[in-house]
Amino acid sequence: MVIHIVSYVLTFIGGVLSKWFQGLLQDRKKEWDSLKEETLRPIRVQVYNAVPQLQQNARVNCVDLQLWDRLVAASKDREVPDDLRTVLRRLYVTDIPAHTRAWFAVNEEVNRVMVMADVELGGNHAGADLPAQPWGNFLLSDTFDPSLISWSTGGRARLWNMELDRMKFIAPPATREELLRKIWTEGNGRLPIQQFRKLRAECLTDARVCLQLLDAALEGNFFIRMSRSLHRKLP
Repeated sequence: MVIHIVSYVLTFIGGVLSKWFQGLLQDRKKEWDSLKEETLRPIRVQVYNAVPQLQQNARVNCVDLQLWDRLVAASKDREVPDDLRTVLRRLYVTDIPAHTRAWFAVNEEVNRVMVMADVELGGNHAGADLPAQPWGNFLLSDTFDPSLISWSTGGRARLWNMELDRMKFIAPPATREELLRKIWTEGNGRLPIQQFRKLRAECLTDARVCLQLLDAALEGNFFIRMSRSLHRKLP
């Protein structure tokens, strides 16, 4: 009789615990699904759109930097997988703010380099018929790439605000490529340009890693994630 009672009690407790655990899993799954849809997917859109801006040497204006602060304030960052949380925090708190500061500094430096080129090599003020050249991308390129500046051979050419003076062009540097190399080399030695390139590379690396981890989190199986989370908490 006692054995039957004990067996019944254990079965009852087991059933209660099983339902409790199933309910807990369902609640956690709902929370995870909510985090994915309301937080991780919007973050992925922001990071995805940031990559081309970084590649084009533009200021990153598609990322809401306050988003991470709001996550931390609501303790939702703790629900993000560890590796993803680490790179997200670095991207939102360190990388992009530093890149933005460097972007302002490097634009001023590009202006200084090109104003100097105007003084040394320019003549008349460039009119609207001479299109502006992408000097920013040219000077911020990691390697010397004269194809970025589309000057016609032997024709009129625009520097920054001034038109290239062919009389000054006769003296060294004597060829189009040599002139462009002179300008690029001048910029290449400037610290703000060097720092911007470094920060751009770091941002791009973290953004790409972040996208990979976001995709893994968004596409991953919840129960596998839950088992890994429990495993990490075990002694």
